[in-house]
Amino acid sequence: WERISNRFDQNIKYVVTGSPYDCELRGRDAVLAGLKRALDGFDRRFENREISANGEHTVESGRVAFPAHCLYEKSGLQSLTFVLTETVELNDEGLITLIHDDYPDGQDHVNEWLDSNKSDFDPTYE
Repeated sequence: WERISNRFDQNIKYVVTGSPYDCELRGRDAVLAGLKRALDGFDRRFENREISANGEHTVESGRVAFPAHCLYEKSGLQSLTFVLTETVELNDEGLITLIHDDYPDGQDHVNEWLDSNKSDFDPTYE
């Protein structure tokens, strides 16, 4: 975590939208703790995770957004796939805002998968 923490502005904001676990974390320590919690409770519990580009990124002054396709697999479970958009806002000091916009309309299967597997996976950041 030390390798990325100095790239985050002290007052960084992390916003998760479009999911049942939407949240807004403020400050470097809160964002790092939230990311670690979500990785430990969800991502790292899979045997295979693949996140790849899903279209063209967009660039505006101080802001980059990129769509991604996600595949999560674990033996004995149905594979989980979804799309999301990550947006990064920067200033001269580093990252100031991360926006994680989960699965837009038409991805109800994600909520169904999360509901049926909630005892083994916790994707929350808080």
